Amino acid sequence: GYVQTVGLDGVRVRIEGQAEKQITAEALQSPFNEPLSYLAAVVKGKIKPSGQSCLGVNMIVSEILEAARQSAGSGKTILLQPENAIK
Repeated sequence: GYVQTVGLDGVRVRIEGQAEKQITAEALQSPFNEPLSYLAAVVKGKIKPSGQSCLGVNMIVSEILEAARQSAGSGKTILLQPENAIK
């Protein structure tokens, strides 16, 4: 199967043994639809960071990127520690 993005709000999905289907995502509401509005709302305490913006996710992404750099430099597999997973 596969998943492909189509434009800004579409996804084309095909799962083995099933017909392809296209899904359209609903538009995000303010302040989530614009990065600077989102940042301003967080700074003003109107919302708490969540999803891809939360600290836990960004820490794990940083760890994955660092492991990728180390692996590329050494040619060896770098194992990540499961205790650092998002809870």
